[in-house]
Amino acid sequence: MSDGDTVLFHQSFDPLDPPRETPLFGSLCLLCFSSQFTDLRHNSFIRGCHKPKYSTVIERLHVLPMKDAPSLARTVFRTAAALLVGLIAGSFVNLVLVQIGSTLLPLPAVGGSDLSEPAVLNASIAAASPLQLLPPFVAHAGGTLCGAFVASMIAPSRRVGLIAALLIGCAFLLGGIVMVRTLPATPAWWVFLDLIGAYLPMALAGWAIGKSRSQPALA
Repeated sequence: MSDGDTVLFHQSFDPLDPPRETPLFGSLCLLCFSSQFTDLRHNSFIRGCHKPKYSTVIERLHVLPMKDAPSLARTVFRTAAALLVGLIAGSFVNLVLVQIGSTLLPLPAVGGSDLSEPAVLNASIAAASPLQLLPPFVAHAGGTLCGAFVASMIAPSRRVGLIAALLIGCAFLLGGIVMVRTLPATPAWWVFLDLIGAYLPMALAGWAIGKSRSQPALA
Protein backbone atom coordinates (compact mmCIF):
# COMPACT_ATOMS: atom_id res chain seq x y z
CA MET A 1 0.00 0.00 0.00
CA SER A 2 1.41 3.43 -1.04
CA ASP A 3 1.68 6.48 1.16
CA GLY A 4 -1.14 8.13 -0.76
CA ASP A 5 -3.35 5.13 -0.13
CA THR A 6 -2.45 5.19 3.52
CA VAL A 7 -3.36 8.86 3.80
CA LEU A 8 -6.55 8.17 1.89
CA PHE A 9 -7.40 5.37 4.34
CA HIS A 10 -6.93 7.66 7.33
CA GLN A 11 -8.93 10.41 5.70
CA SER A 12 -11.80 8.04 4.81
CA PHE A 13 -12.07 6.62 8.34
CA ASP A 14 -14.63 9.26 9.27
CA PRO A 15 -17.90 7.37 8.68
CA LEU A 16 -19.98 10.52 8.30
CA ASP A 17 -17.86 12.15 5.55
CA PRO A 18 -16.41 9.58 3.13
CA PRO A 19 -14.05 11.20 0.52
CA ARG A 20 -14.88 11.18 -3.16
CA GLU A 21 -11.58 9.51 -4.09
CA THR A 22 -12.65 6.25 -2.43
CA PRO A 23 -13.57 3.48 -4.86
CA LEU A 24 -17.22 2.57 -5.33
CA PHE A 25 -17.10 -0.60 -3.18
CA GLY A 26 -15.34 1.22 -0.38
CA SER A 27 -17.85 4.08 -0.54
CA LEU A 28 -20.75 1.66 -0.23
CA CYS A 29 -19.10 -0.06 2.73
CA LEU A 30 -18.40 3.25 4.45
CA LEU A 31 -21.94 4.50 3.82
CA CYS A 32 -23.39 1.32 5.32
CA PHE A 33 -21.11 1.61 8.31
CA SER A 34 -21.94 5.28 8.76
CA SER A 35 -25.71 4.59 8.63
CA GLN A 36 -25.37 1.83 11.21
CA PHE A 37 -23.25 4.07 13.40
CA THR A 38 -25.83 6.85 13.13
CA ASP A 39 -28.63 4.43 14.02
CA LEU A 40 -26.68 3.22 17.05
CA ARG A 41 -26.12 6.77 18.24
CA HIS A 42 -29.79 7.58 17.64
CA ASN A 43 -31.00 4.49 19.52
CA SER A 44 -28.65 5.25 22.39
CA PHE A 45 -30.02 8.76 22.53
CA ILE A 46 -33.63 7.49 22.53
CA ARG A 47 -32.87 4.97 25.27
CA GLY A 48 -31.28 7.71 27.32
CA CYS A 49 -34.29 9.97 26.90
CA HIS A 50 -36.79 7.22 27.75
CA LYS A 51 -35.10 5.94 30.88
CA PRO A 52 -37.62 4.29 33.25
CA LYS A 53 -38.88 6.71 35.83
CA TYR A 54 -38.44 4.24 38.68
CA SER A 55 -35.40 2.02 38.52
CA THR A 56 -36.10 -0.23 41.48
CA VAL A 57 -39.09 -1.90 43.06
CA ILE A 58 -38.47 -0.01 46.29
CA GLU A 59 -38.78 3.33 44.49
CA ARG A 60 -42.07 2.18 42.95
CA LEU A 61 -43.41 1.24 46.37
CA HIS A 62 -42.37 4.57 47.87
CA VAL A 63 -44.46 6.56 45.38
CA LEU A 64 -47.62 4.42 45.74
CA PRO A 65 -50.48 6.16 47.56
CA MET A 66 -51.21 4.89 51.03
CA LYS A 67 -54.76 3.93 50.07
CA ASP A 68 -53.43 1.64 47.30
CA ALA A 69 -50.93 -0.11 49.59
CA PRO A 70 -52.78 -1.13 52.76
CA SER A 71 -50.63 -1.97 55.71
CA LEU A 72 -50.09 -5.68 56.24
CA ALA A 73 -49.88 -5.16 59.99
CA ARG A 74 -53.24 -3.41 59.96
CA THR A 75 -54.85 -6.29 58.05
CA VAL A 76 -53.40 -8.88 60.40
CA PHE A 77 -54.55 -6.88 63.43
CA ARG A 78 -58.11 -6.58 62.14
CA THR A 79 -58.23 -10.28 61.28
CA ALA A 80 -57.02 -11.29 64.74
CA ALA A 81 -59.43 -8.83 66.35
CA ALA A 82 -62.29 -10.27 64.29
CA LEU A 83 -61.55 -13.79 65.51
CA LEU A 84 -61.05 -12.79 69.14
CA VAL A 85 -64.05 -10.48 69.43
CA GLY A 86 -66.23 -12.93 67.50
CA LEU A 87 -65.37 -15.77 69.86
CA ILE A 88 -66.00 -13.61 72.93
CA ALA A 89 -69.30 -12.26 71.60
CA GLY A 90 -70.49 -15.74 70.56
CA SER A 91 -69.62 -17.26 73.90
CA PHE A 92 -71.38 -14.45 75.75
CA VAL A 93 -74.56 -14.85 73.71
CA ASN A 94 -74.39 -18.62 74.21
CA LEU A 95 -74.23 -18.26 77.99
CA VAL A 96 -77.04 -15.69 78.07
CA LEU A 97 -79.33 -17.91 75.98
CA VAL A 98 -78.52 -20.94 78.13
CA GLN A 99 -79.47 -19.00 81.25
CA ILE A 100 -82.70 -17.75 79.69
CA GLY A 101 -83.58 -21.22 78.41
CA SER A 102 -82.90 -22.89 81.75
CA THR A 103 -85.21 -20.35 83.38
CA LEU A 104 -88.04 -20.72 80.88
CA LEU A 105 -87.72 -24.47 80.25
CA PRO A 106 -85.69 -25.99 83.10
CA LEU A 107 -84.48 -29.58 82.92
CA PRO A 108 -86.19 -32.07 85.25
CA ALA A 109 -84.46 -32.45 88.61
CA VAL A 110 -83.39 -36.09 88.59
CA GLY A 111 -80.74 -37.28 91.03
CA GLY A 112 -80.19 -33.82 92.49
CA SER A 113 -80.43 -30.16 91.74
CA ASP A 114 -76.78 -29.41 91.01
CA LEU A 115 -76.60 -29.57 87.21
CA SER A 116 -72.89 -28.79 87.29
CA GLU A 117 -72.27 -32.43 88.21
CA PRO A 118 -71.94 -34.58 85.05
CA ALA A 119 -73.88 -37.49 86.56
CA VAL A 120 -76.81 -35.28 87.58
CA LEU A 121 -76.82 -33.49 84.23
CA ASN A 122 -76.78 -36.82 82.36
CA ALA A 123 -79.76 -38.05 84.36
CA SER A 124 -81.67 -34.81 83.73
CA ILE A 125 -80.97 -34.93 79.99
CA ALA A 126 -82.12 -38.55 79.80
CA ALA A 127 -85.43 -37.62 81.44
CA ALA A 128 -85.95 -34.34 79.55
CA SER A 129 -88.55 -33.86 76.84
CA PRO A 130 -87.66 -32.62 73.33
CA LEU A 131 -89.01 -29.19 74.21
CA GLN A 132 -86.75 -28.97 77.25
CA LEU A 133 -83.75 -29.83 75.07
CA LEU A 134 -84.54 -27.03 72.64
CA PRO A 135 -82.90 -24.14 74.62
CA PRO A 136 -79.36 -25.59 74.45
CA PHE A 137 -79.67 -25.96 70.69
CA VAL A 138 -80.93 -22.38 70.36
CA ALA A 139 -78.06 -21.18 72.55
CA HIS A 140 -75.45 -22.96 70.43
CA ALA A 141 -76.95 -21.72 67.17
CA GLY A 142 -77.42 -18.16 68.43
CA GLY A 143 -73.90 -17.94 69.82
CA THR A 144 -72.35 -19.14 66.57
CA LEU A 145 -74.53 -16.80 64.52
CA CYS A 146 -73.61 -13.79 66.65
CA GLY A 147 -69.90 -14.63 66.71
CA ALA A 148 -69.72 -15.06 62.92
CA PHE A 149 -71.66 -11.84 62.37
CA VAL A 150 -69.34 -9.82 64.62
CA ALA A 151 -66.25 -11.34 63.00
CA SER A 152 -67.49 -10.54 59.50
CA MET A 153 -68.17 -6.96 60.53
CA ILE A 154 -64.67 -6.44 61.91
CA ALA A 155 -62.76 -8.35 59.21
CA PRO A 156 -60.96 -6.19 56.61
CA SER A 157 -62.67 -7.85 53.64
CA ARG A 158 -65.51 -10.20 52.76
CA ARG A 159 -63.16 -13.07 52.03
CA VAL A 160 -61.35 -12.68 55.33
CA GLY A 161 -64.73 -12.32 57.05
CA LEU A 162 -65.87 -15.63 55.55
CA ILE A 163 -62.72 -17.38 56.76
CA ALA A 164 -63.09 -15.86 60.23
CA ALA A 165 -66.76 -16.87 60.40
CA LEU A 166 -65.95 -20.46 59.40
CA LEU A 167 -63.14 -20.63 61.96
CA ILE A 168 -65.53 -19.46 64.66
CA GLY A 169 -68.07 -22.05 63.52
CA CYS A 170 -65.40 -24.76 63.70
CA ALA A 171 -64.39 -23.62 67.21
CA PHE A 172 -67.97 -23.83 68.46
CA LEU A 173 -68.41 -27.15 66.67
CA LEU A 174 -65.39 -28.52 68.51
CA GLY A 175 -66.96 -27.38 71.77
CA GLY A 176 -70.20 -29.13 70.83
CA ILE A 177 -68.37 -32.38 70.10
CA VAL A 178 -66.64 -32.23 73.47
CA MET A 179 -69.98 -31.59 75.17
CA VAL A 180 -71.81 -34.55 73.62
CA ARG A 181 -68.87 -36.83 74.42
CA THR A 182 -68.98 -35.64 78.02
CA LEU A 183 -72.76 -36.22 78.23
CA PRO A 184 -73.42 -39.68 76.77
CA ALA A 185 -77.10 -39.55 77.80
CA THR A 186 -77.80 -36.95 75.11
CA PRO A 187 -80.32 -38.33 72.57
CA ALA A 188 -78.96 -39.19 69.16
CA TRP A 189 -81.46 -36.98 67.33
CA TRP A 190 -80.37 -33.98 69.38
CA VAL A 191 -76.68 -34.72 68.75
CA PHE A 192 -77.33 -34.91 65.01
CA LEU A 193 -79.40 -31.72 65.00
CA ASP A 194 -76.89 -29.81 67.10
CA LEU A 195 -73.71 -30.83 65.29
CA ILE A 196 -75.17 -30.52 61.82
CA GLY A 197 -77.35 -27.43 62.12
CA ALA A 198 -76.11 -25.26 64.96
CA TYR A 199 -72.54 -24.41 63.92
CA LEU A 200 -71.31 -24.24 60.34
CA PRO A 201 -74.69 -23.27 58.80
CA MET A 202 -75.12 -20.60 61.44
CA ALA A 203 -71.59 -19.36 60.79
CA LEU A 204 -72.39 -18.96 57.09
CA ALA A 205 -75.64 -17.22 57.97
CA GLY A 206 -73.83 -14.79 60.26
CA TRP A 207 -71.29 -14.03 57.54
CA ALA A 208 -74.07 -13.51 54.98
CA ILE A 209 -75.74 -10.99 57.28
CA GLY A 210 -72.51 -9.15 58.03
CA LYS A 211 -71.22 -8.99 54.44
CA SER A 212 -74.03 -6.64 53.42
CA ARG A 213 -72.00 -3.68 54.64
CA SER A 214 -69.60 -2.02 52.21
CA GLN A 215 -66.43 -4.11 52.11
CA PRO A 216 -63.91 -4.81 49.35
CA ALA A 217 -64.32 -8.18 47.70
CA LEU A 218 -60.62 -9.09 48.12
CA ALA A 219 -58.25 -8.94 50.99
